[in-house]
Parts: sequence; structure tokens; C-alpha cells
Amino acid sequence: MIMFEELMDKHRLAHAAQMPRPSHYSEYRIGAVPGEDPFGQFMSHIVVSTVASHRESYQSAVYHEPPQLEIIGVRSVVNPRVQASYMAKLQNLEGKRQRKGMCSQISALSYLKVPASRYDFDLNEHF
Repeated sequence: MIMFEELMDKHRLAHAAQMPRPSHYSEYRIGAVPGEDPFGQFMSHIVVSTVASHRESYQSAVYHEPPQLEIIGVRSVVNPRVQASYMAKLQNLEGKRQRKGMCSQISALSYLKVPASRYDFDLNEHF
């Protein structure tokens, strides 16, 4: 089993954040990620380790412990239409960032920050 510290290094975060480059003619697909795959382990750890306590009901002052989750499988979803829309929104944000400067950091989520590639603007994306 890979240790979380190893999974969280910037190289692995950057690798996990990469999206496939599907053709315009690609089909929507869902595929199982093997349990021993580092990407699957990383995503499982993100889900299990980021759960938080929650209110008993809307506006309640009573909080409950975070749920205990068990990951039984990880699947990879490729949807070219949704990905194209996401990439268009990223380009729009890049244009706005060029004019206005840097976004402030989210210190509480710094360990989940996706490193920007050397060709992209840092759009403050987090897992």
C-alpha cells in the first residue's frame, strides 16, 4: 500500500489532475480503476480523509461525528462533452486572471491544491 505522503507529492497531484484528451468523436465511458492503481488509491484516500462532522438537521446546533466510509471501488468517467465545457470555462478564467492578477490561496485546502503545469495559469484548483 502506498503511503499518503507519497501520494500527495506535487508530481503525483499533477499526474492525478491530468484529464484525457479525447477526440471530438469519443464516446462517453465508465471504467473500473484497479485497487492497486496509485490514482485509485489517491482518490479513495481523498474521499475517506476529507469527510467532516455534520449538523443533525438544517440550522441545528447539534453536530455528529464524521461518517466512517469504506471505498468498495473507484471508477473513471470520461465524458468528452462535459470535459470540453470545463476546458472552455478554464480558458475563460485564464483570460480574467491575466487582467486581474492572482487569486488568494485557500490555506485550509493547501494539501489538496492541484499544481499548475508550466504552460498554464494557476487557477487555484483543488481536489
